[in-house]
Amino acid sequence: MTQDDAHAQEEDLIAQRIAEDQGWVRVQTRTFTRWVNENLKTTEHSIESMENDFADGLKLVALLQQLAGKPIGARVTKRPRIRAQKLENVKICFDFMNREGIEMVNIDNQDVSDGNMKLILGMVWHLILHYQIATGFDDDGTKGGPKNRIIKWVNSKINPWDKHITNLGPDWNHGKKMCG
Repeated sequence: MTQDDAHAQEEDLIAQRIAEDQGWVRVQTRTFTRWVNENLKTTEHSIESMENDFADGLKLVALLQQLAGKPIGARVTKRPRIRAQKLENVKICFDFMNREGIEMVNIDNQDVSDGNMKLILGMVWHLILHYQIATGFDDDGTKGGPKNRIIKWVNSKINPWDKHITNLGPDWNHGKKMCG
C-alpha cells in the first residue's frame, strides 16, 4: 500500500466517523427534545431546537423548575437582550443544578449560549439521569438501577409488538427490536 493509499483510507475512515457521529447526534437531539417538551407541557414553554432555545437560559430555567418542583431561587433576566444577560441566566441554571447535586463536567454557560449541541445533549442526559432514571427504585417498588429502568421503559413501549430487550448492547444496537 502506498502512502497516498494509506492517506486516502484514513480520510475515508474520518469521513465515516463524522457521518456516524452526526447520526447519533440527530437521534439524541430528537429524543431529548421530545423528553424536554414532555416535561415542559404543563408550562407555557416548548422547544424546537435545544441549540437555540436554551441559549438565553429562560427555557432551561422553566425546565429545571418543572423537574425539581421548586423555584430556581435566583432572579433571572426575563427579556435578555445582550449576551451578558443570557450568560448570566444560564449560569444561574448551572448554579441551581450544582445545588441539586447534578455535577456538570466540561460544560459551562458559554457552551449552552453558543449552542454546542454535543455538550447540551450531555447536560440534558444528566438531567434525565438525575430526575427520571436514578431514583433507585422502579415504579413497582423493586430495586433497579438506571440501566434496568431504561430496559423496562423500552420494553413497555415496544411490548405491543411482542418485542422484548434484555440489554442495551446487541438488542439495542442492531435496531431490529426497535422497529415495530
